[in-house]
Amino acid sequence: MKVTVTYIKHSGFAVELPEKTLLFDYYAGDLSCLPADKPLYVFASHRHHDHFDPCVFDLARGRENVRYILSNDIRARQAGCVIDKLGPRKCLETGGMRVETLKSTDEGVAFLVETEGVRLYHAGDLNLWTWDEETPEYNARMTQAYHRELDRIAGRQFDLAFLPLDPRQEQDRENGLRAFLDVCGAGHIFPMHCWEDYSVIDSLRAAAPSFAGRICRITAPGQRFVLDLPGRTAPHPHDPEEKSE
Repeated sequence: MKVTVTYIKHSGFAVELPEKTLLFDYYAGDLSCLPADKPLYVFASHRHHDHFDPCVFDLARGRENVRYILSNDIRARQAGCVIDKLGPRKCLETGGMRVETLKSTDEGVAFLVETEGVRLYHAGDLNLWTWDEETPEYNARMTQAYHRELDRIAGRQFDLAFLPLDPRQEQDRENGLRAFLDVCGAGHIFPMHCWEDYSVIDSLRAAAPSFAGRICRITAPGQRFVLDLPGRTAPHPHDPEEKSE
């Protein structure tokens, strides 16, 4: 199965599948990669300005095949737009797609999406946000909270994983990504939230030979990755989840 992933900016990506397109955490950048003839699902993990802008509602103008799946900390609404809002640890099934959420260690949610035989994970700002300037107690609480969420999906296998790699964390920047890969499988890893310092991706690839071949080397906005994914016919065994209202 051919899947095209386009890096837009920061944590923003478009994932074009055979039957639909998924857009994650868009707030700025070129959207010419979005096909007009496929249903479009727009995801926003939380309200921070670098993950959500109300301009995404403009995508519904002139087309009837747009649906929005937003974290419930986003208060924005738009007349005429079909919007689902999800809090942490919820589940939604729509349009042949299953969406689950985790609780972010910052704000909002992370998304787990299964559709057309493809499984993907977009972390949003769910990450191991430890900092030198914080207290040991703060960093210990952060570590515990992050691993609590990862424990909920331990053993899951993802075709695509979009994971923060923030250079501001300096020597701690890889810890969240590596912890995720310790408990989950990922065929293609897309580092994000790099603040356009793509050198940290090359540093990670050099430091992690065991999974360097799975790390997609992002170098500039607009970059496209055309991937051949196997697809699946059997659903993943999920734990029971509360459905979104």
